Amino acid sequence: MTIDKSDRSEKLGRTRRRAESRRKDAIAKRVAEDEHLEIPSASLEWMKRTLQWGVKADVTESGLKLDALNIGIYGEIPDKWEDQSRMPRGAYPMPGVPPIGYGIREKRDLWADNAADLYEEAIQRRWSPATDIQWDTIEPLNDDVEASVCQLCTMLCQHANTEIETLGSWLHQMSYGYHEVKLFLASEMFDAARHYEVFRKRALSNGG
Repeated sequence: MTIDKSDRSEKLGRTRRRAESRRKDAIAKRVAEDEHLEIPSASLEWMKRTLQWGVKADVTESGLKLDALNIGIYGEIPDKWEDQSRMPRGAYPMPGVPPIGYGIREKRDLWADNAADLYEEAIQRRWSPATDIQWDTIEPLNDDVEASVCQLCTMLCQHANTEIETLGSWLHQMSYGYHEVKLFLASEMFDAARHYEVFRKRALSNGG
């Protein structure tokens, strides 16, 4: 027995409409029972809240680069980033957001002028351990040699784990006023994950 797709779609639509109707009825009932309950009206005031409008970044032959966004107020790198939320640099602040508590929020502690360029280079040189290494060309080795290679790869996996944990422990302390540095370090952490992947695969890909 087969069910026509149109019938199934129609039934799903009816179910959603019934659920929406019940939701509205429940809200109306609650409002009628509680005279102090206020349902806020929809507001588009947020559309007027901007620190700078009309900004357009330049696209180069290499595409839209990260540092091309550093124009106007969006390119102002403060000596200290006071905001304690995940708000991007230059965005209109939202009141009432609980502070996250970033410990590193001064330019002198983390800023690097070439961080954006390093990030661009890192993502352009991405590689895939699964396909960029010819795993099927690995030759069988003497057991002693293979055991040595596997042990070395095991140790290198641990070093990669250390790199991942070290970078990660710093990332969550850095404020978003200096996102270029955070993005570059995140790309480095991902690269360390690829190192871990590659060494683990080599340790287990040749009979070791």
